[in-house]
Amino acid sequence: MKLSTVIKENKTFYITCFLVLLLGIYPLVTATKIEIFLAINGFHHTILDHFFYYITFLGSGVTYLLLLIILLLRKFDNRKLVIGMGSFLVMSVVVQFMKRCMFANQLRPTQLIPLDITPHLVEGVSLNSHHSFPSGHSASIFSLVCFVNLITKPKQNIYSFLMVLLATTIAYSRVYLAQHFYEDIYVGAWIGVLTTTFVYTTLVNLKSPQWLDKKLLA
Repeated sequence: MKLSTVIKENKTFYITCFLVLLLGIYPLVTATKIEIFLAINGFHHTILDHFFYYITFLGSGVTYLLLLIILLLRKFDNRKLVIGMGSFLVMSVVVQFMKRCMFANQLRPTQLIPLDITPHLVEGVSLNSHHSFPSGHSASIFSLVCFVNLITKPKQNIYSFLMVLLATTIAYSRVYLAQHFYEDIYVGAWIGVLTTTFVYTTLVNLKSPQWLDKKLLA
C-alpha cells in the first residue's frame, strides 16, 4: 500500500500528530533543554504526581505485549499481529541503537541540572542516570497508538484525536517525573509514528503465505 493512501485513510490521526509535533518545535528553538525541563517539572501538584506516576507505565513494552495478546484472543488475523510485533521490534531497535551507540553519553535530567536547583521528584519513581536520548516510553506509546489507529475500522475521528492526546500525555509524564528531557520525548514520538507507519505500509498488502491472513486461534 502506498504511503499516500495510508495517510489519506488515517488523515485525522496523522494531521493531529503533525500539528502536535509541529507546535512542539517551538520550545526546542526558544529555550535550552534544561530550561524546558525545569519549566515542566516545576509545574506540579500532588494529584498530578499520582496521575503521572501510574499513567507513565502505559508507555512500557508490557502495554504493547498486552495489546498483542488481546488482539490474539479476539482472533485478529496473523497479519495484524505480525505488523504489531514488527512495529514494536523496529521501533525498539532504532531507539536502542540511538541510545547506546549514537548518543550513549546523554545524561538524564537529574545528572545535568545545576546543583543549586532541587527538582521536583515523585516518591517511588526509580530515576535513571544515562541513556536519556531518545525516550523509549515516548516512542513505544506513539508506536502503539499509531498501530491501533491503522488497524481500526471504521475510522472514528474522535478516537484518533483521543489516542494522540493519550500518547502526548504519557510522553509528557516522562519529563514531569524527571526521567527525560523534552527533546527526548519529542524525538521518541517521531520515531514511534514513523517506524510503525513504515512497517504497516510494508506489510499490510504484502503477498505472502496463506497463514498470514488466517487467525492463529481460529
